[in-house]
Amino acid sequence: MSLSKQALARWLTLTRGAFPQQSKLGFHINFITQSSRMRDCIAVGHPRSVLALHHDPQFWRQVSADSPDTLKIGRYHVEDDRQADLIRDPENAARWLVDRIMAREDPYVFDVWVGFNEMAKDDERRWRLMGRFDGAMADLLHAEGLKYGAGSHGVGHPTVLEFVLLPEVQEGWTKADFLFAHEYCSPTMNDPRGLDPLQPGTGWFTLRHRKWYPLLAPECQKPLILTECGIDSGAAHWDPGAQGGWRSFTSPEGYLEQLIWWDQKLQESPYVHSCNIFCWGTLDPRWDSYCINGRMVDLLEQHLRKNWKPGVEPEFPKYHSHVLLVPQEMPDNGWSAIRLYADTFRVTISRSEHDAVLFHGGISHTITAVSPSPGRAAFLAEEQRKRGFALDIIPGDWARVKNILDDRARKGIRVGYEEIA
Repeated sequence: MSLSKQALARWLTLTRGAFPQQSKLGFHINFITQSSRMRDCIAVGHPRSVLALHHDPQFWRQVSADSPDTLKIGRYHVEDDRQADLIRDPENAARWLVDRIMAREDPYVFDVWVGFNEMAKDDERRWRLMGRFDGAMADLLHAEGLKYGAGSHGVGHPTVLEFVLLPEVQEGWTKADFLFAHEYCSPTMNDPRGLDPLQPGTGWFTLRHRKWYPLLAPECQKPLILTECGIDSGAAHWDPGAQGGWRSFTSPEGYLEQLIWWDQKLQESPYVHSCNIFCWGTLDPRWDSYCINGRMVDLLEQHLRKNWKPGVEPEFPKYHSHVLLVPQEMPDNGWSAIRLYADTFRVTISRSEHDAVLFHGGISHTITAVSPSPGRAAFLAEEQRKRGFALDIIPGDWARVKNILDDRARKGIRVGYEEIA
């Protein structure tokens, strides 16, 4: 049953302020079919994250200017058959995909990139291959100054929860910056048949992350983004009712009611960074029943605006995070200067000072900035006063930077050094 317009207005009023953090709802943009509307909605709603299959750099640069705190996730589409063929050699598959990502007009308009999509099925061998692929993707993208999100497993997976304990999976996820997964259900997102009465608060479709995430080793517990979510008849294997997405099952008001329930549930898990509602904008009629354009976007924009909390930082898992901040234009001798240090301590490499100050673990965060410009150094100092992270600046030319970082790596010292003659 959907809400009446009067009941919906009351619901939106009551839920204002009910979220301890900013709303975690965001968008999965398949194609930029409504550029002005999409940009305006992001600018006023400030979603925590947006995922995109359409990589128009001019559009995404404007989004960054309008909503700098929105995490932008890029995905390079690869056909399922091609993914299955490539994953047999995971390290070469990672190189193949990273080469195509870096061939985009501007891969740096996105803050983090997706790997292969929905590859980890009910197959231990596939999971092990995907773990190796995720680790290789993280290494290659970090070398380019980009972040990586591992996993991207489909709804209902992992079917055997202990798959996340496989050593290859743990190694790959340890290297990644985020974990990605998909969660859908039907005919509603909170249908009781999709929830687990024996483990209250968890589910077999939506809320499945609560079953496997706590099993992860601490070093694997990266911020989780549900990069696809919503209503999908393919998710539930019992009484699916109509076929397709939310338009086959409910009204915009009814769907918003379910998404608010979902948002409130995600608020309860501090390790969940955000989610991306599938989908907005499509050129493929198969996805028309999922598309949120029109009235649905208007309602979501209202919800996002009412629950935007500027200056409120998301809570992250309890780990020590460390970003090595390098110049936007990195010379070859610069990469050589940081290589031993970065490989030794597995730090996240970033070219963006904005990303470096926003993304951090729950225990502590350190930024090591090498050869920062005066403007960047001043920005970091100001942000340090606001946010309280540890700031470690290494000035000088690349020969001096290499000398210092190599000495730290040999001595096992991540931060702090004595002057080297």
